[in-house]
Amino acid sequence: MSTGSGNVSVAVADTLVAYGVTAVFGNPGTTELPLVQAIGQRSELTYYLCLHESVATGMAAGYAIATGRAGVSLLHAAPGLANGLGNVYNAFRNRVPLVVLSGQQDRRHQLLNPVLYSDLAAMMAPFCKWSWEAQTAEEVPAALGRAISDALAPPSAPTFLSIPSISKLNS
Repeated sequence: MSTGSGNVSVAVADTLVAYGVTAVFGNPGTTELPLVQAIGQRSELTYYLCLHESVATGMAAGYAIATGRAGVSLLHAAPGLANGLGNVYNAFRNRVPLVVLSGQQDRRHQLLNPVLYSDLAAMMAPFCKWSWEAQTAEEVPAALGRAISDALAPPSAPTFLSIPSISKLNS
């Protein structure tokens, strides 16, 4: 699936719909706001704003258990992932198909070690069967498709995808 107009947020929302996702649970920060907006523009998707990242991952895992579908959680950068990690760990131990998405800091600033920056894919790898940071806009839909498919494939387990600057990532 191509990003078409180059809008990565729209491509993510389109990919979620194409893979049968209907619910996203999150506690977003600034890097995820364009994605929240794109999700809100799709009638097939419902975004559940959560008070805390742990709640978002717990609700997404509960949704996955109740429905048999992949639960999707959208968290903000390193602190958000750290806050949600307890329920990601529980999902990993209980083989729950949880897909965790996160916005990452703008790639142009990463060498300056900006606030909230971390190697998110490495941070999540011990508790996910697949963990990846997108490098180009064109790879985001395929990477998200893989995250959803891998989470659901036996044995089910969480997967993670980091998307730097969702609204500005260039190929």
